[in-house]
Amino acid sequence: MAADCNTKLTTIIIPAYNEEQNIEETINLIHHTGFNGRIVVVDDGSVDKTVEISERLVGKENVVKLGANRGKANAFFAGVREALKTNPEVVVTLDADMIRIPSGGLHELISSARQAERDRRPIMFVASNVKEGNKHIYLDNGSLKPNSERGLHPMNADISGIRSFSASALRVLIATRGLKKYVTGYQLEHFLNWFFERVGYRINVKSETSFAARPAYRKENMTDIKTAIAQMGQIMEFKRRERGVLERKARHVNFFRNQEHRRSRSV
Repeated sequence: MAADCNTKLTTIIIPAYNEEQNIEETINLIHHTGFNGRIVVVDDGSVDKTVEISERLVGKENVVKLGANRGKANAFFAGVREALKTNPEVVVTLDADMIRIPSGGLHELISSARQAERDRRPIMFVASNVKEGNKHIYLDNGSLKPNSERGLHPMNADISGIRSFSASALRVLIATRGLKKYVTGYQLEHFLNWFFERVGYRINVKSETSFAARPAYRKENMTDIKTAIAQMGQIMEFKRRERGVLERKARHVNFFRNQEHRRSRSV
């Protein structure tokens, strides 16, 4: 990795829930890129050894322990608050179950966000990602069937958890009141896309070698997916309310314009 990435001005956040099988590999992959900034693991109420392994690898001071499992969004915001305490230029988010982290791709994420921060621009950068196919597919009745299409499958960038942010982008996000309650569960990526397309900028970053992670939809996450679907409705409701406010403002503007037009014609 280029020297300008090896600074203490970048913090990587890793939200984790019951990732004792994966977290050590993810952290080792980060170190293998040459990265020597700060790594913060946010434990979202794990009941396995995620905390113990993380503390051994990154230090107790860099592990944020949440009391209960409330979803990735909650862990993300807790990680952002912790990261901003040390005034980084750049904050990167990675999944806890990575199997490939290309040094060039990580460098691109960091350097792009660093330049945005120095230009004082609130920008979120999203990296391309692929997921390893599940060994089995879980059916609605709880039974399993073999998955014949394993391999590595491209993911829609909209739901990629591999992102970098200029610090100013995250300060804008944290300072915007009333939004976090609409993303209390597992719709973090959709929320961030919507937010930065509205108040800042979102840019997709492609590297020659994609980041890669393990399957997203394991059996223990099935309840989480149902929760995500329900909470997407909350975000849509917020958008509907916001649209209603804008429409009312537009009607008021048109009303006063019409009043002014009538007065001008009567003179």
